[in-house]
Amino acid sequence: MEEDDENIINASDKGLWNAMSLSFIKEKLTDNITHLDLSSNHISVESAQIIAGFLSKKDSHLQGLALVNSHLSTRASKIIFEAVGSSKLYEFYADNNILVQEACEVFGKALKNGPPLEVLSLCGCQIPSEGGIAIAESLPSLKNLMHLRLESNSFFDFGAQAIAKVLKDTKIQSLNIADNEIWLEGTNELLEAVANSKFMKSLDISYNILDLDNLAKCVLANTNITELAISGAKIPILQLSSFLEKMVNSNLQILIMDGFDPNQLPVAWARIQDTIFKQPEYFDLLQNLILNSKTLVDVRVGYLELDQIATMQETFAHLKREISVSVHDFGRTGNCWVFNYPEFTVLSPTKLFKWGEPILNPNSAFQIGNIFSSAKVDGEMLNSIDVSGCQMTDECMNQMLSVLRRLDLDILDISNNNFGDEVIEQLISMAGSCKVRDFHCEKNKITDIGLELFLAFFAKELPENCPKELSFTVISEDKSPYSVHPVFQTLAEIVKQGCDIESLCIDGQITSFDVKTVVDEFPVNPVIHELSVETEMMKDYSSPDPPIDETITRGFIDLYTSLHKLICETEGSVLRDFKFPLLTEIFLYCDATGVKLWREINAKLEENFNKYKESLNNNK
Repeated sequence: MEEDDENIINASDKGLWNAMSLSFIKEKLTDNITHLDLSSNHISVESAQIIAGFLSKKDSHLQGLALVNSHLSTRASKIIFEAVGSSKLYEFYADNNILVQEACEVFGKALKNGPPLEVLSLCGCQIPSEGGIAIAESLPSLKNLMHLRLESNSFFDFGAQAIAKVLKDTKIQSLNIADNEIWLEGTNELLEAVANSKFMKSLDISYNILDLDNLAKCVLANTNITELAISGAKIPILQLSSFLEKMVNSNLQILIMDGFDPNQLPVAWARIQDTIFKQPEYFDLLQNLILNSKTLVDVRVGYLELDQIATMQETFAHLKREISVSVHDFGRTGNCWVFNYPEFTVLSPTKLFKWGEPILNPNSAFQIGNIFSSAKVDGEMLNSIDVSGCQMTDECMNQMLSVLRRLDLDILDISNNNFGDEVIEQLISMAGSCKVRDFHCEKNKITDIGLELFLAFFAKELPENCPKELSFTVISEDKSPYSVHPVFQTLAEIVKQGCDIESLCIDGQITSFDVKTVVDEFPVNPVIHELSVETEMMKDYSSPDPPIDETITRGFIDLYTSLHKLICETEGSVLRDFKFPLLTEIFLYCDATGVKLWREINAKLEENFNKYKESLNNNK
C-alpha cells in the first residue's frame, strides 16, 4: 500500500517526545487507520494505553504497527503486548526497545491467544534467554506467522533450543536469529529442526557458532531452503572448503557470507572484517560454487580484490543465468557495490569510486578504469575517483591513468602514494583528453621538475583544462628561503591565462616569494576562495634561533601587501579561507604594518565567508 494512502500513518521521522507523541496519537488515530508507524518517537505509558485500547477495539482496521526504537518502558511494553495478543495485526515491529524477561513473559502469554500475525520483529531488544523461551513457547499459537525476526538479542543455547523444539508446529518461512550468542549445542538443535521444517525457506544464523558440516546437512536435507545468511559466524575453518563444495548441490538462491571468525575464544562477538576470499583457495571455491550451482542468483560477501572482480568477469562471461555478487565492504570503504554477471554491469551507492586498500599490482590498478566505466548510480555514470593512500607505484598509477583518458572527472584524488615523475607523461596525456575539476596530488614523490612540466601543459597548451581545485606538494633540492621555484612561476602563468582556479592547497618546500608570485596574478581573475600553504620552513622558525632574516621579513611584508590588494582592493574577490601558519603565526608580529594589514585582511575574509554562508542558506 502506498505511503500517501490516507489510511496509513508514518510518523517515523518526527522524533517526538512523550507529550508530543501523545498529542499526535490522539489527533491522528482513527478506526480507518490500517498501518501505524510511530518508530523513533517516545511512547509513554499513556500513549501505550491509547494504542492498546485502539488495538482491542472490535471495529479497528489496524493491520500493521511499528514501534521501532520507541523507548518503551517495561510497563508501556507490557500494556501494548497484552493488546497485540487480542488484536487483528498482521505485522508488528518493536525492534530496538529494551525488553526484559517480565515483558517477554507477558508477550508470550498474550501471543498464545493466537493473533493473525504474519510478521513479528523483535531485533536488537536485548531479550534474555528466559524471555526468548517465553516467546518461543507461544509460536505454535501463531498459525499465520511466516516471518520471525529476532536478530541481536541474547537467546543463547536455551532460547535457540526452545525455538527448535516448537519449529515443527509452526508455518515459519523465514527465521532471523543472527547475533544471539548461540553456541554449538543450540545451533545444532536448531539446524536439525530447520532441516525437518516443511515451510522454512530462509535462515539467517549469522554471528553465532556454527558447525558447517551440520549446516550443509540441513540445507541439503531441506530443499525448500533458498536463502541462507551466515556472515560473521564462528566456524571451524577446516570445514569451509567442504561446505562451499556441498552448496553446489543445494537449492540456494541467495547466500550471504560476509566474513567468518575461525576462533571460538575469546567469547566476543565483534564485527568481522571479511578477508576469507582474499585467499586463492576459497576464492576458487566461491567461483566454482557460482559457476556450477543451478539456482544461485545472489551471492553477498564482504570484500574482494580488484583483480578478483575482474577474474569473475572473465569466468562468468558465458554463464547461462544472471547472478549478482554484492561486495559489502568494497575497497574497505563500508560501501556496498553490486556486480552483475555475465553482462558486466556495476551498481554503486555513490558517484565516487574510492579504494582504501593498497594497490600494488598493475593489473589491479588497470581494473579501476574497467569497474569505474561500468558502474552507475541511479542510472548515471560515476564522476570521481579517490585512490589516496593506496601505496601506488609509477607502474600502477600509469596503468590506472591509461584507462581514464577521455573521462571527464569531478574529483581525482591520487595523493599519498609512492609514484614519482614517471607518471607525468601519462598525467599530461590524460589532461589533454579530459577535464578534471578537482585534482589532488599532494604527498607523492613527484619532484618540482615533474610538477612544473605538468603545470606547463596548462600554461602553454590547454589553460581551459586546468582544474578548478589544485593541491600538490613541492619537493625540491633548492632549500633556499629566498628562492622563487619555477613551479610557482608556471602556476602564475596559468593564473595569468585567466584559468578559474578556485582552490589552491600546497605544501612542501615553499617560500613567501613563491606564494607572492602567484598571489600577484590572482586579481586578474579573482575567483579563488581557498588558499592553503603548509611549508617545510615552519620547523626552521619554531624556536627563537636562528634570528629572523631581514630579507625574509621583507618578503612576508610584501606578501601581506599582495594579499591585501587581492582581498581588500580587488573588486569581486571571494577569498574566504586562507591558511599560511608561517605567515600568520610567526612573521605576523615582526612588523606593525603587517599586523595592520592582517586585521583588514582577516575582516574581509570573515565578510566573504558570511556572504558565502548566506548564499548557501538562500539556495536551500
